[in-house]
Amino acid sequence: MLEFQRNLDFISEWLRNNQPNSYDALQPGLDRSEIDYFLEPVPFLLPEEFYQLYQWRDGTLFLDDTSRLFPGYRFNSIRDALDLRLEISEIVEDWLLDKMRNEDGFWIEHSGVYNNYFLPIFSLDHEDHICILGKENKDEISPILSVFFEGGVHIKYDNLNSMMKTIAVCYEIGAYYNFEHPDGHKELYYDENLVEEIRAQYNPGSDFVS
Repeated sequence: MLEFQRNLDFISEWLRNNQPNSYDALQPGLDRSEIDYFLEPVPFLLPEEFYQLYQWRDGTLFLDDTSRLFPGYRFNSIRDALDLRLEISEIVEDWLLDKMRNEDGFWIEHSGVYNNYFLPIFSLDHEDHICILGKENKDEISPILSVFFEGGVHIKYDNLNSMMKTIAVCYEIGAYYNFEHPDGHKELYYDENLVEEIRAQYNPGSDFVS
């Protein structure tokens, strides 16, 4: 967990120094009792990594379209994540019922996704989410899924620690960077090939293909 916190602190510091708008959008973290209160209605348990993430920060405010923890995806507050889960669950169920008929059925049936044991913690839009997979029993870590209705459900990161490690390294070596527009506005961009190389390096259990 020390490495996880170090990666969160590195990301926060990079944003503070290079993308202050995104840094200012980060909301204060919740205490553990608040997280438990919000999670009470969900029929699954989430790992300690999830608690540490939301004790660090409770997502980002939507100040404008550039307020991001990393390029593209917004960091959902726990309230927004729970609302989104309900909003997209029916769509996920329809997609999974069809997917169960093909070769991916066994993995989906036994992953917890089929029971909607997921929570979208990062979102690009209403059809593209990065979700943590909940479980019936408490665990230290859990896979991080890409849920994209046109592209399927895949393991994108091995766990939250490896995801934050990936993001921190991407910032450190310039795979994530600021692009300055002619008006002086700076926006987060990324080198797709380099990002994928880093993601594959730190997430050997991933079956995601960009």
